Amino acid sequence: AKSSPAAAAKSSIGAAPTFPPAPVGAAPAPRGPPASPLYRPIGSPELKPKASVLSAAPGSMAPAGPPTLPPSPPILPPAAAAAPTRSEPVPAASQADSPKAKAQPPAYNPRVGAAPPGAPPVVPNGPAGPPPTAPPSAVPNGAEASSPEADSTLPTWDTWLCLGQLESAPIAPPTIVPEQEPVVLVEPEPLPDFFAIWNEVPDDIVWKPLSFAEKNILKARKKLREVEKIEEAMAMKGPGAKIEQSQLAKVQKKDSLEQELRLLEQRSRSQGGRTLQELEKAEKWRKTYDENEKASTTLQKVVRGHSTRRSLPGPEERAKVIEENRLRRKHFAARRIQKVARKMLRVCRLAREIREAKEKKAREEAAAKAREEAAAEAKVKAEAEAKVKAEAEAKAAAEAAAKAAADKVVADAAAAVAAAAVAVEAAAAAEAAVPD
Repeated sequence: AKSSPAAAAKSSIGAAPTFPPAPVGAAPAPRGPPASPLYRPIGSPELKPKASVLSAAPGSMAPAGPPTLPPSPPILPPAAAAAPTRSEPVPAASQADSPKAKAQPPAYNPRVGAAPPGAPPVVPNGPAGPPPTAPPSAVPNGAEASSPEADSTLPTWDTWLCLGQLESAPIAPPTIVPEQEPVVLVEPEPLPDFFAIWNEVPDDIVWKPLSFAEKNILKARKKLREVEKIEEAMAMKGPGAKIEQSQLAKVQKKDSLEQELRLLEQRSRSQGGRTLQELEKAEKWRKTYDENEKASTTLQKVVRGHSTRRSLPGPEERAKVIEENRLRRKHFAARRIQKVARKMLRVCRLAREIREAKEKKAREEAAAKAREEAAAEAKVKAEAEAKVKAEAEAKAAAEAAAKAAADKVVADAAAAVAAAAVAVEAAAAAEAAVPD
């Protein structure tokens, strides 16, 4: 069964305006559609809608409040009061025979799905002509009576859109939704497997220290990244943006930096090192390994705590276990202190032994050095004594030789004197022998 206009209005918009009773002798009003503040069937009394952004004229706001009713509905002829058919919209009398109306494109067709371009929206079973720019409440007094549309018996857009639509429910033109590009869901890159990182990746790739060439590769990559950031900022600012000269100089050096990076990679590869891609891959593996280690440690803590809490039957047992844990931690701390103390004592004893060994070795070295010095001194003393003795012996020998030479000279002199005396005696004898 069809619902009444009031019930349909309450079910659709929550509240429906009431109509005054028709005067005696008036033509029966057609079966009205569900009451609505936006539409009204032909022949129904005009109703001032509530002020809204859609109904108010530009620059004016009608006061909000309940709709007001005229004193009595107008009495229309049966031809005008009858509901229009669903064939085509009824054109206005002033526009039916005009050449402009003949040149207009065809009206809206529900099967096509859109109104012709440039034409006002056409509602089936509705009046022709453009929609009004303002509701009756926004029109000044006297303007409505002097307009030709006010004297016309045909419905206007104002009366058609004011209160409601027929029970035939003329459909509105479908909304054309522009086609949008399908959203491409980019799946996140899966992280490497933990076992692959731990078992399959060689340690000399992940944990290998950086060589000098690899450090230079990372430095060149850092410079290239700065140039890329500058280029991104320039692209965001636009072509007419002001760029500093230092940044432009860095951008101009991009090719040389790339060439330097390739040269450094070749040098690193020739020296048995890694390239930039291998360095980034190793860093990614290392970070993933650290994340997995941290996650596994956290998971173990959570599971251990959960199992511990589940194993506690009650508050007494829980307090007992907490006390045991506290004592265990206390004893563990004491054992740790004792262990550290024993380690410190062992270190001190070892240091003392090392110090004593060093002192003993130093003493032995000093004694050996003293012995060596004493031996050297004795040797020098012996050499000096031998030298003095040799010098004394040489001096004595020289003195003896000199004395012998002197004695020989004396002897030779004595012999010469004796020979001279003999010669003198011989000469004297010879003289004596010579006769006078």
